[in-house]
Amino acid sequence: MTLLRRPIVLFLVAAAVSSGGRAQSPAAALFQEALTLERAEGRLQDAIFRYERVVAEFPADRDVVPRALYQLALAYERLGNPRATLMLTRLVTDYATASPYAADARRKLAAAQTTFTGPFPTQSLNADFELGSPDGRAVLYRRNRTDTGRVYLRNLATGAERAIVDLEGTASNFAWSPDSQHLAFNFQHAPTQTHEIRIISVATGESRTLAARGYPSAWTTRDELFVYRPNYASNTVDWSFVPVAGGEPRKVAARAVGESGLGTITPDGRAVVVTQSKRLVLVDLATGDERPITTGSAEETRPVMSPDGRLLAFASNPDGKWAIYVAPLDRVPVRAPVRIAYIDQPGLVLVRYGYRDWWTDDGLLTMAFGYADSNIYRIAMNRATGRAVDSPERLTQDAPHNTQPAVAPDGRSIAYYARSGSKGGIAVMDVSGVNERPLIEQNGTLPISWRAPAEILFYNFATAAGQKPAITSFNIITGEQQPVAQVEGLYWTYVPARQEILHHYPGGGGPKPGAVLKAYSLADRRDRTVATIDYLGPWLAVSPDGRTIAYVVFPSGSTMGSCELALMSVEGVQEKVLRSRQESCMGPVAWSPDGKYLLADAQAGPHVMAVATGESWPLLGDSTDRADWRAGSWASGGSFVLLTRSANRVERTGWAGVTYEAVVKLIGRPEPEPLQFQPLPSTSRWRSTITER
Repeated sequence: MTLLRRPIVLFLVAAAVSSGGRAQSPAAALFQEALTLERAEGRLQDAIFRYERVVAEFPADRDVVPRALYQLALAYERLGNPRATLMLTRLVTDYATASPYAADARRKLAAAQTTFTGPFPTQSLNADFELGSPDGRAVLYRRNRTDTGRVYLRNLATGAERAIVDLEGTASNFAWSPDSQHLAFNFQHAPTQTHEIRIISVATGESRTLAARGYPSAWTTRDELFVYRPNYASNTVDWSFVPVAGGEPRKVAARAVGESGLGTITPDGRAVVVTQSKRLVLVDLATGDERPITTGSAEETRPVMSPDGRLLAFASNPDGKWAIYVAPLDRVPVRAPVRIAYIDQPGLVLVRYGYRDWWTDDGLLTMAFGYADSNIYRIAMNRATGRAVDSPERLTQDAPHNTQPAVAPDGRSIAYYARSGSKGGIAVMDVSGVNERPLIEQNGTLPISWRAPAEILFYNFATAAGQKPAITSFNIITGEQQPVAQVEGLYWTYVPARQEILHHYPGGGGPKPGAVLKAYSLADRRDRTVATIDYLGPWLAVSPDGRTIAYVVFPSGSTMGSCELALMSVEGVQEKVLRSRQESCMGPVAWSPDGKYLLADAQAGPHVMAVATGESWPLLGDSTDRADWRAGSWASGGSFVLLTRSANRVERTGWAGVTYEAVVKLIGRPEPEPLQFQPLPSTSRWRSTITER
């Protein structure tokens, strides 16, 4: 029987090869590779990378691309990424007759249009309100956000207001005392190298300074400040308790810089809510015991604690749409937290400085949502004159926030940072603005450089546990990435002509005395000191031949107002001053390919400067556009430059009556035994636990 069947099997195989076995198209082969990665190997991000390539590289294939778009929508939906809606919309718009995928996409889009009325009354608040008091009687705000040292206190009942902080410097990271009688905050003044924690009395305005340094996050009922402080030497953020009465801080945790969030402490200081693998977890600081906030698997972020410590509000996307939820902490993990409102985006990228969420004793929960409409534009240039010859043309369309564009050496691609909701990372598109696609998730927005037409360099915060961030290469065709250098400086510039990476500002921070600029060679893996310059600014631009560096120096470390724009050789020898300190500051961004012009940022918008004469002119001419324009990159052929245009807004929404009793009634389940936290010892075991992750 076996011998009789064998020829039949061979015949069927041969028939399959001859009739349907013609060579797969490149689009079909890439789609099949992505499908295998997703379903057989569970490598969703790698699959997404290839699905995106199918859509970008083979738009004319009307058989494969609709399938890729639909698979992308499903994948992004699983990740809670708002790009899922974009894929569905593109499918029904560009491939309307592709069956059955277009029809399925229409049904999904229709289902997403359902309306929802939350259980708590909603109210809009003044978007300029920065932080309200726990008793709900007062609020902090700034009249002028560029005046970083002046903060006002307004009585919400009477409207009376006064300056509660009026300092020459920057006041930030305010924390109210539980009784609403005092405020703690961080104060910095660059010229005097001041960095301290101050406490001020609301009634008298008297202030005092603590010996500890750091950024207050909360004031506990035990009269301790929960403070965070970056530790650049170990690439961590250290958390400590600082006694309000004064004394040494007690360090309780250290989290890697790449981990999300700064932690939300309970009012009694015994537990903290942190983000782990994009989900919220309640951690007992004494024992290290952990409980997830919910039983679900959706992304959770932006936690806000009620003043009594019994409720937690947060943003999540269990049904693919972002909403605000509330969960009682004595019931965690909660299967079905109370949904109080859908939001357009997670609003996780605050577009202006200082906005905070707060919750009052009587149950008013208020959250600020920052929305950034930021897009990349191309503007044609006259190579000979260095002047624009046309109006800016918008390129990006997919994501609401795009920035830091860089043109590839062959002039065919643009790499940039893109963010939609809570999801952000490096993306790429053609120079015409088509075929936008994400490459890799990345929280930071430091500059991107091209090393080759298919290879970018970026500062990778998400390195392996225990390793410092590294400048990493990424191949936009294969998706392969590899660390190429670990440098001391946080700010860096790649110099193709010399195969070097200029870097400075080790440990971050602002301009400081004795700032050292170094160059790391990718050839011999060695650092050399280029120059030591007092109050060197973060912006550098290197000429196409790699011989000249444009840089800025600030007077006494202040980054406000004026600065000096100058040139030096790559050996650190100053060549000339292009713009003196008596004039408004202008920061170098990119050189023209012929080395004659310098593209720079200024308070009045992007400018072009003739290097030989120092003459400068606004790139956009006499444009009346009041949006924030930033210079980005100059194409290697010299025919165009890239700009970023940002128009930002902030909204503040409040929900009244969000109390423990109201939330528990909505959940409607028997109350379990309350959580019991252990007393916090002087040294917490959780510190070693969190550091090892």
